[in-house]
Amino acid sequence: MVAVADASSARIRSEIGRLHRMSNRDLGTALLSLARGARTEGGKSMAHPEGLGRASSFVWHVVPQVALRLGAGPLLPAEADAYSLARLDPRQFRRTVGGLLERSRLHEVNRVHAPAAGTPFAIDLLNNRISQGNPIAFGLDRICAPLLADEDPVTRWMKAASRQRFGHDRFLRWSPGFEDAKGGELEFIC
Repeated sequence: MVAVADASSARIRSEIGRLHRMSNRDLGTALLSLARGARTEGGKSMAHPEGLGRASSFVWHVVPQVALRLGAGPLLPAEADAYSLARLDPRQFRRTVGGLLERSRLHEVNRVHAPAAGTPFAIDLLNNRISQGNPIAFGLDRICAPLLADEDPVTRWMKAASRQRFGHDRFLRWSPGFEDAKGGELEFIC
């Protein structure tokens, strides 16, 4: 069982790295695909925006809003219908979506349909820890850069991971090298 878990973790890490290297538009398109994949994986409980409460709303409205701001489209009917998100300025959007990411409840979704063999679950990718590379979080980094003095949820998670790993809180955004860095090998944002 450990070998299966290790293989799954390796696939997730590989896919997170691939997503991180994408252009903004391609990342947005991938996020739309992941949101739609998560809805499929969740079956009937995720088939409509109100299905499983926060988790359904998150993959129907929040993730597509992030994708739109990254330049993706077109959307399906009922995607990104959260008017309140659409009218937020970039900083407010980052704070709000970061908070919704923290409370998305994606971990509670019962996976009914599996993706193709060798492909990570979309739900697992969307629910990956911020400090281990979450595509929604690094999408937010591209929409609105994190600030050292700001306490939005994504920045707070990265500052905590930076403090734990390096003894300071200056790493505000995740990159693939964050997992392997020792001390101050990575550039940080002030």
